[in-house]
Amino acid sequence: MIMDNSNKDGNRESESILHSDQQNSFISYSTFSDNLNKSDDANVTSSLAHSNGDVSIVNNSRPSGTAVWKVLPALLLGIILSALDNTIVASTYTKIGAEFGKFNEISWAATSYMIACTAFQPLFGRFCEIYGRKSTLLFAYSVFGLGCFFCGLSQSLYQLIIARAIAGIGGGGMNSTVTILMSDLVPLKQRGTYQGIINVFFAVGSSLGGPVGGFFADQFTWRLGFFIQVPLLVVAFLSVTFFLNLPHHSRESFTEKFSRIDWLGLLLLTSGVFNMTFALTLGGNTRPWSDPLVAMLILGSFISYSSFLYVETYVSEEPLAPITVLTDRTCLSAYLCNFFQSLSQLSWIYSLPVYYQAVMNQSTEKSGVWLIPMIVGSSIGSLLGGIVINLTGNYKRITVFSYFLAFVGALSMLRYGLNTQVWEYILYPFLGGLGTGISITTTLVAIIHASPSALQASAIATSYLFRSNGCVLGVSISTSIVQTSLKLQLRKYFDYGLDELIRQLQKDISYVHVLPEQIRVVVVRALLTSVHYTFLFTSVSFFVALLISLFIRSQQI
Repeated sequence: MIMDNSNKDGNRESESILHSDQQNSFISYSTFSDNLNKSDDANVTSSLAHSNGDVSIVNNSRPSGTAVWKVLPALLLGIILSALDNTIVASTYTKIGAEFGKFNEISWAATSYMIACTAFQPLFGRFCEIYGRKSTLLFAYSVFGLGCFFCGLSQSLYQLIIARAIAGIGGGGMNSTVTILMSDLVPLKQRGTYQGIINVFFAVGSSLGGPVGGFFADQFTWRLGFFIQVPLLVVAFLSVTFFLNLPHHSRESFTEKFSRIDWLGLLLLTSGVFNMTFALTLGGNTRPWSDPLVAMLILGSFISYSSFLYVETYVSEEPLAPITVLTDRTCLSAYLCNFFQSLSQLSWIYSLPVYYQAVMNQSTEKSGVWLIPMIVGSSIGSLLGGIVINLTGNYKRITVFSYFLAFVGALSMLRYGLNTQVWEYILYPFLGGLGTGISITTTLVAIIHASPSALQASAIATSYLFRSNGCVLGVSISTSIVQTSLKLQLRKYFDYGLDELIRQLQKDISYVHVLPEQIRVVVVRALLTSVHYTFLFTSVSFFVALLISLFIRSQQI
């Protein structure tokens, strides 16, 4: 099932990309030794090469740093925009909910993006193998740009939800395809460092998104946060077009390639994610948890996920998530760590603006600024994780330590109250970000190291599948916790007019600040308690990730 590590490591150390004027065929670096004497028509599945011969695979040498850095800027621009988009929404979703009068449903603007992202990320892994890396990345940029444009034009929450789903399809493809490309370009021991660089640029985009989105929302309109991304995406598209010049590696027709895609698996996966997200959004919000519809959605999600696993294992000839990597102990442990980490992070990111804006009465712009310590910590952690792996060749110890840091940071945020010190706003999110930044790099290296070379694109895409599932559920669960807890807390103090009060808060959370003083104090404390419950949920999720990380095999690269 999993190839011998000693042989595999030796092969990977010999991966390289150097200049060559003779090589025009699309050759897999992982199978170069086996195919060296075969014809240029050999059917291989993964590699990078310039069509004009500027970049090719050469045995027994390291990658050319010039070759890697030549294409890196074209890839990083898309990463920045994807990150920018995420935190623009996180910092402005209370303002958007207020404009449309549907604060209790605004989480769908985030979850629709993540549902699409979750469902299509493993598909982009297959696209990379079937259609090629460059075509896949350009398609992802185009779809993401189209989605951003429609977001800015949206005249209702439901239009925005659909537009966010379109953007999510492209956003998922951008992230996973860039990671797959870097896996092609860079030897295993250096991948942590390069992934750290990618994560730093992701952090730069994330850092800019909150303040930029908040500034536009407060000074002009939240729509500018989406419109401004479109011309930047055009630049990214053109950069990839001219600087990432890869030949097409298959002579199959479009129809033949299309038939190789696991559409049944995609349908079942999308159904599972949608049903679970819809159930968590309705439950305790617009419908009680005992409502038959909520129960049916949860049951439907369980059936869809179970059917997806069955199809991937026994039915699909080319599955979205190969069972070979899903049953490997290290891969599965890393995938589950990714899931619980994303669950925690998104719960965190979407709960903090509620705390800053509703409890502390801070502006949208300022609440976006307070996300920066977490993002800076994540940026430093990403580089640190890559450096440690490069120096020690071991990824398990640093992974376990990273989840301990994240757990401490999350647990410390339960200290947030009405008189929290500024240093606490900085330190606790920074610790959490540092831990998650390290782990997102180290778990990726663990997955690549444990997976067969021929399945690495799918293995990486499956990692994004677990991350995205965690993101979707993190937003939905945190929103559900706040809404459910708020109702329970307010029922302790109010009888008459409670339903109207809750209805107004669900439309616009900033309504709390126009309430009479005596009522406002009670509602603010209820909101604080509700946010604390989300922080507790985040802490538990990080602790679960910490326990699971202990099952990752400790191996030297």
